[in-house]
Amino acid sequence: MKQRLKSFAAITLILASSLGLPLTVNAIDRATIRRYAENNILFYNPEDGVGEDVSICQNVNYAGDQVWSDAELDAVTANKKYYVEAANKYGFRWEILAVVHRLEHGLARDNPDNLQGAYQLYSYTDGGTNDNKFSPPGPISDEEFARQTDIAASVIKGKLDAIGSDGSTDDGVKKFFFSYNGMANVYIEKAKNMGFSDAEANNGEGSAYVMNRYDAQRDPNSDKMSDYWPGRFVGDGVYDETALTNEFGAFVRYKVLTGACLPSEDKDCAGDWASIYPPYTAEVSGLTYCNYKQKDPLWTNVEANGVNKEGKVSKGTMGKRGCFATSTAITLTGFGADVSPLQLGYNGGFDPATVAANYGLSAVNGGSKLSSTDMAKYLYAGKALVIDENTGWWTEQQHKIAIVDVRVVNANANDDDKYEFYVLNPSDRTDGQEKSGWKTYKLITDDMKDSYIIGKKE
Repeated sequence: MKQRLKSFAAITLILASSLGLPLTVNAIDRATIRRYAENNILFYNPEDGVGEDVSICQNVNYAGDQVWSDAELDAVTANKKYYVEAANKYGFRWEILAVVHRLEHGLARDNPDNLQGAYQLYSYTDGGTNDNKFSPPGPISDEEFARQTDIAASVIKGKLDAIGSDGSTDDGVKKFFFSYNGMANVYIEKAKNMGFSDAEANNGEGSAYVMNRYDAQRDPNSDKMSDYWPGRFVGDGVYDETALTNEFGAFVRYKVLTGACLPSEDKDCAGDWASIYPPYTAEVSGLTYCNYKQKDPLWTNVEANGVNKEGKVSKGTMGKRGCFATSTAITLTGFGADVSPLQLGYNGGFDPATVAANYGLSAVNGGSKLSSTDMAKYLYAGKALVIDENTGWWTEQQHKIAIVDVRVVNANANDDDKYEFYVLNPSDRTDGQEKSGWKTYKLITDDMKDSYIIGKKE
């Protein structure tokens, strides 16, 4: 994925991201900046107003689509000192101002004919009709742009106060953008239908203005788009239940601009959570597994419906019942499969053998009586395991875990006490459930209900 970092000033402090250490201060031109970006070298501009890192981790959404165009980033860089001064005055992040400016007026510095100004402040100008209107139409000076930016910041501050947010949390920023665009009930109900909680729905998870193209279920370009996602207001009071847009949501643009890496469905296990749950490399095989979690923001609310023996569908989400798909995806990545839980899904049942075959691999049912020796044998042979657990050590209900490594802890002990096995648990909740790590055979098998051996085809 293309990573692009921007700076407008000539003096920067170079940071090598692989070391995380400052190196030197150099004169630097745009061609050099682009070269640094392509090689993942972060840089810092001490003249950029607030002394913050102005780098962008990944200027892409979950699917690798570029979010901010090069021209837009140039405009943001040129405007940044105005954003920073105004946002600092009112106590919120300057990136919020930049996103509002982009979505409301394409980052332009002029007064349009509607006299609502560079930030399209409809309420402040009463639609361009009161004494606050911005005139005459046409380009504006730096001084006027600074004045309008300060006014826009004061309006934003008022809306943040109204929703009880200082803009310091993701939920608070989402709710601000939602309120700024209009907290329509139809968007709240849409979010609930997609599996979001009441609180999440009220933060704007169902609004295209806020969240469009953040993940596959809210991306019109994805074949995994939720059936509930179409529908948006296309004019004042005009709601089109089939309408879609390719515009990136405000929160997507905001997160990218703050330097955060958005969740990704790429095999490189990128995403905000990767620093907390880094990929695991097995000692016995040297295979590296993506340490996926079923509650990752990218897919936690994706539908994951099951079917019982009577054929009755039980509805749920990946966050609640996606442990099978997540554990299977973990094991498949160790063998080079470019796959994530989002791509596997979990609707109408889940068959590891069919899924593995789609990636040129095999998943053989091992039953519920795998011995310690058998488990070790498979792992030493370069395979991985998915274990189906009943209630007990691992969860309050049925659960799946991935076994990816083995080590000898007592060569003279009986088979059951001879080995420890490394578990990658797709849940890792904080309520007393067992976490990922080295576990005894007994802990793993006391609740074993079924098992699958994952690996290359023989």
